[in-house]
Amino acid sequence: MTPLLAVEGLTKRHRTPRGPVGCVDLSFTLDAGRTLAVVGPSGAGKTTLARVLLRLERPDAGRVMFDGRDWLALEGAALRAARPAMQAVFQDTSGALDPRTRVADALLEPLRIHGRVTEGEAPARVAAMLAEVGLDAALAARHPHELSGGQRQRVGIARALALGPRLLICDEPVSALDAVARDQVLAVLGALRRARGLAVLLIAHDAALVAREADAILALGPDGRVRPPASR
Repeated sequence: MTPLLAVEGLTKRHRTPRGPVGCVDLSFTLDAGRTLAVVGPSGAGKTTLARVLLRLERPDAGRVMFDGRDWLALEGAALRAARPAMQAVFQDTSGALDPRTRVADALLEPLRIHGRVTEGEAPARVAAMLAEVGLDAALAARHPHELSGGQRQRVGIARALALGPRLLICDEPVSALDAVARDQVLAVLGALRRARGLAVLLIAHDAALVAREADAILALGPDGRVRPPASR
């Protein structure tokens, strides 16, 4: 079976006063319905990997095949059409959600942009999106500052899922949360992966935090060098 995501020789280095940091000769595959945890200390290249896969940065070298396509070669209309299949959940829930926007509008924004919802359908769609991540529909009327950190992160997950992605890239989604909220968010991600057949790239500092949900772990050292992922 062809993997959903195949990364071959991906290299990206950022020059800093203390030397280059980033991904070095990174290769791995990820199948649909599986979770790969990418773990390592700050500066190891975890977020750089996420940004390259999301096409927010260009790599120095390497190839990325996603859903049968040369992902790094897509441009213009082809890239715009393909983007919904790969979505992101970020660490900073406050920055990811507009503080002036109610939860309902934050969830509906990607659907409205892509013409996938009518105003008549909107309330039911919002309620369903919140229910899928374990939140009450009453939260739709609130602003982000009225939610807990765990609730904001689950709203961010629901928003990322709005367009039906096949791959969810989660960059430190639980590192800023307390133990209870962290467990809730990881449980939601696991349930969604199983229910939707999602592939999940789960980035974290500490392997122990995410090992429960990972099918394999890719460990990056402080210099960005990679040890092969170990299946669990």
